[in-house]
Amino acid sequence: MKCAYERPSWCAPERWRNNRSVDRGRGVRPMSEVSFVTREIHVTGCRLAAIQDGTEVGHTYVYRLDNDGRDLPFALAEDLYVIEPARRQGIARLLAAESIKTAKKLGCYKLIASSRFGREGQHRRLESYGLQKWGYEFRVDFEGS
Repeated sequence: MKCAYERPSWCAPERWRNNRSVDRGRGVRPMSEVSFVTREIHVTGCRLAAIQDGTEVGHTYVYRLDNDGRDLPFALAEDLYVIEPARRQGIARLLAAESIKTAKKLGCYKLIASSRFGREGQHRRLESYGLQKWGYEFRVDFEGS
């Protein structure tokens, strides 16, 4: 299949290497000024708390986020935590199930949860809750946080 894109004369293949303006092999595009427009978006979320005998024994957060690439929002589950004495009683499973139910109620098309490398037990638990390994998470930490 031949590409219909014709390279301009200033776009010689030898200029492609080590040039940050290469557009995935379709040719070099001239660099120009880039400006950014920031618009505030509304994010909703909730904190789900597991209460047992009047005491909070676990919690998680579910955030609803919009994305211009989709008509439907997605959800992010964060900080699923169960206190030490209440562990191994199925509370994390109940919190995960409630997170999934909440994301569906919020109209989300998916729920994302993350877990660090090296926590294989946690990864197996997340899979047992119905989540799938999907990719990698990338992050940057800021000083003082």
